[in-house]
Amino acid sequence: MTVQRVVFSRFGLSIGATFLTRISIASLAALSTVIVGRTVGPQGQGVYASAALLIGFHNQIANGGIHAANTYLVARDSARMTALAQQSLLICIVIGGLISFAFWEFARSFPAWISLSGLPLIVSVCVAPLVLLYIQWSSLFLGIDR
Repeated sequence: MTVQRVVFSRFGLSIGATFLTRISIASLAALSTVIVGRTVGPQGQGVYASAALLIGFHNQIANGGIHAANTYLVARDSARMTALAQQSLLICIVIGGLISFAFWEFARSFPAWISLSGLPLIVSVCVAPLVLLYIQWSSLFLGIDR
């Protein structure tokens, strides 16, 4: 096989697409880091870290291993995909919403314990259920090999 034939084969194009995807993701991550750093400044880095910690803690509590069950169940029977996606959405709305509300009330009741208030707190409690949904649905796609 010639080099040109290998490079333009399906395998070669897949390698190129994967490489370009990885480079794009790394570039967007670097760009978002610069934008966040310039926006919040040195004094805001703690607020950003606290918001990220709150979102991560929220998802550890709300997750409950459902993502692993989703992967297992959809891998066994792909016809369950729609039902599991709907169930995940409902869980994210109900459980994610309740935990977000609990965090909101806790932050308002004990402001010395959580260093977030105002807009960063609002964004954190609103984004956390969406991150949970992303985790749940990603596990479904993992189960069907996509």
